[in-house]
Amino acid sequence: MNLLKNHNLTYNNYYNDTEYVSNSMLNHISISPEYFRFRQDNPQPATAAMKLGSAIHMNILQPGEFLKHYAISPKFDKRTKKGKEDFAEFTKKNMFKNVISESDYELITEISLRVFRDKMTKTLLQQGEPEKIIAWENEHYNVNCKGMLDYYRDGMIIDLKTTQDASY
Repeated sequence: MNLLKNHNLTYNNYYNDTEYVSNSMLNHISISPEYFRFRQDNPQPATAAMKLGSAIHMNILQPGEFLKHYAISPKFDKRTKKGKEDFAEFTKKNMFKNVISESDYELITEISLRVFRDKMTKTLLQQGEPEKIIAWENEHYNVNCKGMLDYYRDGMIIDLKTTQDASY
């Protein structure tokens, strides 16, 4: 595997890029070429769980970026003129951000705090690189591949997962 140093992948274009092959693309083509093409042409919207997981992910791995990408929505009483006006102003002000509820923000904050209460996790998530994008050439198939590592530190790849149930 030869790592490609001069790739054009960034956090902003990673998911829309089709020049490099990702694990998701391989999963789609393993079903059929037709399914792969359909998924390329018709990206699926993120589920509520996926959106929450992404917010948790960013708050833990890139806390300084969180409020640049997310807006916490207060409750608006849209039955009143004032509530409708406040909601319209909030929506306009945050049109390019992901909007989350106050209760989801409390959950995200609590999960993040619990993650960093663990000494080993806290140590692992320091002095590294979050959301590190790598690209490499698969010489066997003559195809360029890509991956985004949650966190890279001292030759270690740290993968952060969210789940509803962590029981055995």
